[in-house]
Amino acid sequence: MSKDSEIESILSCKQLLISQTPAKLVKRANQDEILHLINEELPIQFRFLFQQLKESNDKTRLVIVDSLAIWFLRVNQFLNNKKKWDVSSLSQLLKDDLLTFTNCHFIFDYVIDFWNDGSNALLNALRDLFHKFLIVLKLIYDKTKLNELFIQWMDQIMEISSTLRVQYYLIETLAVDTDMVHILEKRPDFIRESLELMSFESLSSPIGKCLVHLLINIYQFHFSSDINRINDWYGFWKDDTMYYLHLHKYTKPLKLYLLTPLFKQMPSNVFSDFITDLNTNSKQADPSILLSLLKIGQELDINNEPFHNNELVSIFTLETFLDNDEFKLPTFELLTFNKKKSKRIQPYILEIIKSRLHNFLTDVTLETRNYFESSFKSFILRIRDSCYSLQRDVTKLQKANKFPQEQEDKLKQIDEYKKFIIWLFQYLKMELVPGIQYQRCLMSLNLIAILINSGVDSYIAAKDVDKENKRSWPFNLTILNDTTLLRLLIDNLISPVNDIRKSVKTLLSQSYNSDLSVKKTLHSMINEDTLLKKATQNMNAYQNTEAGATIEKFLFDISENQLQLIKDQLTLLQLENDKTEKNPIGNAVNNISGFYTSLTMFFNSLDIESYSKETIENILKESLTEIMKSWNISKELMCHDSSDGLLPNKYLQSSISDQIITSYAFRTVKEMSKMLEVIINSYTLTQEQLVAIGDLLISQLSTIRHSGCFQAVLPTFRTFCVRCRFVAPDQLKKWLDEILNSLEVKTQHITRRSGGLPFLITNILATETSKDRPELKLVFEKFLNILKTVSDMAHQDKLDLPQITAFNCIKAIFIETKLSEACTPYFPSALEYSLKYFKSDIWALRNCSLMLFTSLQNRIFGKLGKNISARLFFTKYAGIDEMLLQILRNSIENGNENEKDMESTILVLSILMCLKQTPGYNGLNPFIVEVVKCLGNKNWKIRDMAARTIAAVVDDTHVDMLPLMEQCSIKDQNKLHGHLMAIKSILLLDHHHHLPTKLDEVVKLVINNTIEYIKINPSFVTVKACLEVILLIFDNPQLEIPMDSKNNVISTIGNYFIKNFDMDTGIDGSRGLCLATALEFLFKYEHKDNTNSLIQLGLESNRYEVQFEAIKYVEENGSTLTGDEDLNSISEKLSDLLLKKETLVTLKPAIIKAIRTISITQMKFDNLVKVFQESNSEACKLAAIESLGDCVETMGHVNEVWTIVQNYFSDSTNELFRMAVLNCLINCFKKISDVKVIMQICSFLQDDDSDIRKVAAGYLNGYIEGANALQRTSDTIARTIGCKIIKNFNSSDITDISIKQIKAFFLENDIYSHKEEFEGLFEREKDNQFRNDVEQNIRWISLIKGCSTGENSNTVSFVDEEKRKLVDYLESNKIVDEPLGWMHSGDVLSRIIVLRQLISTFEHDQLSNFDTHLTQHKAHPLVFEYQYL
Repeated sequence: MSKDSEIESILSCKQLLISQTPAKLVKRANQDEILHLINEELPIQFRFLFQQLKESNDKTRLVIVDSLAIWFLRVNQFLNNKKKWDVSSLSQLLKDDLLTFTNCHFIFDYVIDFWNDGSNALLNALRDLFHKFLIVLKLIYDKTKLNELFIQWMDQIMEISSTLRVQYYLIETLAVDTDMVHILEKRPDFIRESLELMSFESLSSPIGKCLVHLLINIYQFHFSSDINRINDWYGFWKDDTMYYLHLHKYTKPLKLYLLTPLFKQMPSNVFSDFITDLNTNSKQADPSILLSLLKIGQELDINNEPFHNNELVSIFTLETFLDNDEFKLPTFELLTFNKKKSKRIQPYILEIIKSRLHNFLTDVTLETRNYFESSFKSFILRIRDSCYSLQRDVTKLQKANKFPQEQEDKLKQIDEYKKFIIWLFQYLKMELVPGIQYQRCLMSLNLIAILINSGVDSYIAAKDVDKENKRSWPFNLTILNDTTLLRLLIDNLISPVNDIRKSVKTLLSQSYNSDLSVKKTLHSMINEDTLLKKATQNMNAYQNTEAGATIEKFLFDISENQLQLIKDQLTLLQLENDKTEKNPIGNAVNNISGFYTSLTMFFNSLDIESYSKETIENILKESLTEIMKSWNISKELMCHDSSDGLLPNKYLQSSISDQIITSYAFRTVKEMSKMLEVIINSYTLTQEQLVAIGDLLISQLSTIRHSGCFQAVLPTFRTFCVRCRFVAPDQLKKWLDEILNSLEVKTQHITRRSGGLPFLITNILATETSKDRPELKLVFEKFLNILKTVSDMAHQDKLDLPQITAFNCIKAIFIETKLSEACTPYFPSALEYSLKYFKSDIWALRNCSLMLFTSLQNRIFGKLGKNISARLFFTKYAGIDEMLLQILRNSIENGNENEKDMESTILVLSILMCLKQTPGYNGLNPFIVEVVKCLGNKNWKIRDMAARTIAAVVDDTHVDMLPLMEQCSIKDQNKLHGHLMAIKSILLLDHHHHLPTKLDEVVKLVINNTIEYIKINPSFVTVKACLEVILLIFDNPQLEIPMDSKNNVISTIGNYFIKNFDMDTGIDGSRGLCLATALEFLFKYEHKDNTNSLIQLGLESNRYEVQFEAIKYVEENGSTLTGDEDLNSISEKLSDLLLKKETLVTLKPAIIKAIRTISITQMKFDNLVKVFQESNSEACKLAAIESLGDCVETMGHVNEVWTIVQNYFSDSTNELFRMAVLNCLINCFKKISDVKVIMQICSFLQDDDSDIRKVAAGYLNGYIEGANALQRTSDTIARTIGCKIIKNFNSSDITDISIKQIKAFFLENDIYSHKEEFEGLFEREKDNQFRNDVEQNIRWISLIKGCSTGENSNTVSFVDEEKRKLVDYLESNKIVDEPLGWMHSGDVLSRIIVLRQLISTFEHDQLSNFDTHLTQHKAHPLVFEYQYL
């Protein structure tokens, strides 16, 4: 029977089985026909399918397995209908003939054999077959017979490799009805061994399912579900699970695939016992594991509040977790989650969240913030659901007039929630102070949005309320209509951060679109003239253009006549264009880009349907006219060739800097391109307008020379091509033809990368929708024809050859992601021409061919150089192997005499290096022969690449063909060097199982020839290479070297080092590197008694490399060195080197660290001060500063250290110096406690660098809580450190330092002085973007308050002076504050808030008078509301 007829027969049988459902048979067949089917046809079908199963091949296997599964399904259906039909004959036939143990074993073996090598479809079919097969077996065999069969199968399962998933599937499947303890009796370590494999992603799920079914099976069958025997059950798995649970790579899979499903199916007390055991075992009390397990209990609804009454974990423990960056998120989720969403939230949970919310707002990690916002939303919705449930219960009780006390209790709970939401809103408003840290402001805006969208504010429009499980609140809060919030939102409209502006616009839009009263409030607060003036001021500043446009967009959103605003803006744009066109030099600094930014925002949100077609057409026509005009104004600057000068000649006499002129022109083109993109995307355009836009964009991309401008126009062209592909494909094809025709006749000056032509072509091709890609085919044919033709035109700098443009365009096509698959067939041709032109006499052609080659390599192997199968590579790209081999052979035959041959060899090697050998594939063998020849090349680079290529392409099965080290001697140094590098590259590979036998022989050759390769070798380069190989050999535990041979090698290297140590032949870098490698080897393998002598010898060397090796060894191992006399001698030598002027500056930082490693007592304070003062090296100063703190012995030393380091306290100081200063102060404070030192360390808690904050927090956490305390966040420590300082130090000292810091804050920025308008492009940002100035100064105030025992005259006089200055300024300038008024500035507002806090603390009786003054001048409402919570 042919294969086709076999498949047809099987398919016919399958279709017949599908049609033979009992339900259908009852309707269409009589009893006799059905019995005939049961007793006659089904057995025949089975015998046929079973025989086919035995003879199955790759083509028939899947359909046979499917058919047999259907057969078992039909048998199962008939056997389960004993009342309708007599199936006793079938049942007996199944036992006696069809499903004998022999046949059962065959099916079982078949499933095992084809499980791992089959496709996903076959695997699913086998799973289905085996499942239905087992069901039938359970119907025909009694338990005794089944157990006999299953035990045989279990024994066989245990012989399967543990890395094969089929083993775990079979155990999982058999565990349903059979006692599986036999498995653990046969293999007691099965559970432990399986757990060990769960770190592999492919095995974690099947192993987890297997173990869950196995353990539940043992509990139910072996222990009869007896809860009193639970400890015996634990004995099978608990200890091993605990062990692996604490290994990071096992935690997630164990939790996900084992513990969660296991606890879900077991009694709830199993979970509680597990957690209790985890807590009582101190070694296993890992917070991350505890939290994840408790979360499982919540998700499974076993224990929703494991912290209540400290049941499974104490609430105090969870509070400490909330102060830790690693555990705060899972802890927050644990505290706020409940499977029953409407269940009451314990009041103490709300208080805990109040006290710890700051830890989330100050987090700078984006992932953490996003995750917290999601969790917080769930928490708010849970509060809403809980309130809803309580109110519903109260309503029911009130209607029934029952249980007044219960009603009162529930109403109190609702009131608790209401107070929390009010507190939360007030808190979040304080996080919106203009100028506050980006992450705090943005998260606060997002959390306020969550509150609003939950529906707690009745003013919100229905469309903005969150639709998820929509429920109403029993109370309403005023959020959108809160004047302080609205004021803060408007103030943040001009935030320099786009994300904040975007969130603010969304909230203001929700406010405006909500209740009419909110609109009135908003309009009453806004002075449109003031806002327009502020917008104009920002638009005139280059860096604030977007902020100004955001204000205009806000006014646009609340306008009743949006169309008029667009017309007004277009009129202003026209005037600015005309003015600049008449005098481009005098108006080089213009506001054209700002108008486009505003118009882009307007066009994006304009409701087109609200206006007539004619009105929109007129606006578009006018807009396109101005775009063309703006391009003509900027064109000369953007298309200017920098090689002819920075600017066109007419701009050279301008007083404005080149950078500013160019930047304004660039921004104009950038913003008008964005507007054009919006028009292309969202508006209807005529054919004429489309052609005009296309011609403009093609002209721009063909002529622009400014890189940033080009990148700004490109996305617009990409959008335009997509639009044209659907509405004007013929016009797009016409443009493509014109571009291609210009390739060979181009005479204009373009760049060496062909200007914009490659981008024009790739963006047009990327939109092609036809599967055949006719345009791509046409383009490649054009380019390949150009490359076939050898140009007879001499290359000029002002003109690109057609071949150059062809190369650049092909490269762009291969880089384009959307064309990556479509251009695969052209890869061999492209590679062939890139290699061919690499030998061109024209440098520009060689350069372009190299860039194409690099792009092709990145396209195939990725930029990280991932390896792919050699068989796959050469099969996919047919013909490449012959081409590459021929190039390699030709280069080698020519002896790589000229540079082009060498470069061609390097290119071929770079491709071979990215291939990996395939077992059984010999296609790389010819290459290996040629690569081995390259190991003897005279060019170092070729030898190096050949060595790395050998390591990449030679696997265990091909290494025997390598003639490594054969006929190598010092007579041919190049060959010796290349072979040694090849061995080194192979040894550096990670050999999972064992090193190849051939390599073992090569290693013996190296070891046995040590005398020739080292002792009598005149070349330091090859000696160094040999030493590196020997070091790898000694380090590799798989290579067994006889002890005698090892000792001989060590002796030879030691003698070589001594012999060459004193030889001074002038500057010879190779000698120094060689001796340093020898010393590294001797430090590792020479007898430890000689280590100190080797160190001293190395330090005395006149070779920098040898000295550095000795110093590095001391730095890394100094703490383990012994022998006081030797250590003193080493320290003295290091100190002498440190103070020697002849010592290289680069060594001195390492010397300082080495001395510290040996013993800090060996470090002299005066020596470090001297090094710091005399050295100009930053590295030396850093090392000296960091070590100074260790050396202080007296208060005089502390003051001297303070004098040195205080110059580096500034935020503008390099972070490396700030870190060194912090470490210095920490070490200093450990030796001698000084209040100014500890308070400066506290200041570093607010440093801009996260690593510095972490180090400061780490030390201060131990200072407050003790060495073993859980690490808390820097913000938590900053809030609590004050009490410790007040307790331990003198009050007057603390007060003096604190008031000095507050004064410095006020003096840092004179808010009353006139600020000169900045004339550059970008103002300098604050050096510290993390510090919250208000909170920091309120902490200083708290310290003063905590220390005060009476009146503090210095503080009071300072406060009086600052209060007088503010009041005088407000009155003399008649300040009336308003949104975006004087107090919107973060610098101004923060100082006024701090001043009010000072008055409230130290002159409380003056607070009312001060507030009256502020109220008269309509001061920012946040000044009165601000509280430090």
